[in-house]
Amino acid sequence: MLKSKLRRDHQYLLNNYFNFHVLDIYFKKYIENKYLRFILATFSFPFYIIKNWNNININGIELVVTTKCNLNCKDCVNLMQYYDNPYNIEIENLVYDVKQIIDIVDNILELRVIGGEPLLNTELPKLLNFLAHQKKILTIVISTNGTVSLNQDLINSMKNEKIRVKISKYDTLNTKMKVKNFIQELEDNDINIEIKYHSTWSDFGDLEFRNRNQEEMIEIFENCKSSYRCGTILNGEYHLCPRSAHATSLGLVPKDKESFMNIRLKDESKRKMKKNLKRFLKTKPIGTCNYCDAWDMEIREIAKQK
Repeated sequence: MLKSKLRRDHQYLLNNYFNFHVLDIYFKKYIENKYLRFILATFSFPFYIIKNWNNININGIELVVTTKCNLNCKDCVNLMQYYDNPYNIEIENLVYDVKQIIDIVDNILELRVIGGEPLLNTELPKLLNFLAHQKKILTIVISTNGTVSLNQDLINSMKNEKIRVKISKYDTLNTKMKVKNFIQELEDNDINIEIKYHSTWSDFGDLEFRNRNQEEMIEIFENCKSSYRCGTILNGEYHLCPRSAHATSLGLVPKDKESFMNIRLKDESKRKMKKNLKRFLKTKPIGTCNYCDAWDMEIREIAKQK
């Protein structure tokens, strides 16, 4: 009974987990010692929860800025290998979508700028400057393979304490020198970086229909981290996972109206959108769970090129 209750209220529990990070970030402005911050955040935690229980706090959102990539990975988890005509998403649409979301949430712990390869969108500096000034966005992470040349505008836009560049290192590819120079340039400009080392990739399977029953669908959803960590915004739609966003956008999986939220409905009031978002964040499972092997993944060779 308790386990079932916790699962039903998973969004509220995530909010509270999120709130602890909010407190830590707040105290970090004034206190360097992480242990002292932890103590203060722990004592403040119950009061913060009571005050903000009905807030909408998002742990993580992925903002797709392009479907272009300079690699051609056979098993890309975000399905870039299926795009015959990859494209950049225009800055006006990206800004509008972010504004729509931050207008109805209280905080976003981490907004991840992704692709494809996000650095291929030439308007990225404008977007980063906009995101860095949004108080409700606490951290901005740019996920890159570290093989794209940096220009001065891009470097300048990354020089912000809220921004971190996350570099995926694929040592199986002949890109070591490019990535090394990329990292060095970021370090020379005092830009926050995170290096992600990969030895293998997980394969979520093909996009064939699995014909699972409702109980199986719920189980796969609850055991998939994408369902609570990888919400994805693509072309004005907020999906609970990137596979759902891209598979439906490509027309490879039927679009289930319960599996995404349209954030470009200009005639909807803020109050109604907030209500819809609360409902949407409690959705489980989603239609794409029937086209995914998230609970029984195979291990694939890392970044194998087509």
